[in-house]
Amino acid sequence: NGTFAGTLSGNVGSFTAGTIGASTYNGGNFYGNFYGGNLDGGSVSLSGTLNLPATSASAGIINSGGNRLLHTYGNQNFFAGVNAGNFTLSGNGNVGLGYGALASDTSGSGNTANGAWALFSNTTGSANIASGYNALYYNTSGSDNLAYGNAALLFNTSGQNNAACGDSALY
Repeated sequence: NGTFAGTLSGNVGSFTAGTIGASTYNGGNFYGNFYGGNLDGGSVSLSGTLNLPATSASAGIINSGGNRLLHTYGNQNFFAGVNAGNFTLSGNGNVGLGYGALASDTSGSGNTANGAWALFSNTTGSANIASGYNALYYNTSGSDNLAYGNAALLFNTSGQNNAACGDSALY
């Protein structure tokens, strides 16, 4: 265990400037724990648990191609998909799955968005369920809506208690 201030290279790439714990170096392979540094290289295989810190604007995020892909910013939120969710929201209990899902949410809570651009414009609306490409896309403050299907309730902005099922339903 100790602090490492150089570059260590092996089959997975290189580790630069951080803390190494419980480590062994064997035949060009490095086995151990990395803290506070960068591990760059090819594939990384885990035989245990990957522990990430709580999500903030700079930690606890999995990126792909330089874009945010997976995070849990806020309280009881989960986002998976390129640019799903954001790092400024105060709402809780939201789930956004898909490209840009719930990307504009500020204080809306209890929303479920499944599909690219689902609930994209939502800022304060709560308890909405949107499933499908562009479902409830323009919703900003509407609550208790259900949109299931491509572009279902697309142009709803503030309507309450609506249910739309099917391609472009209540478009």
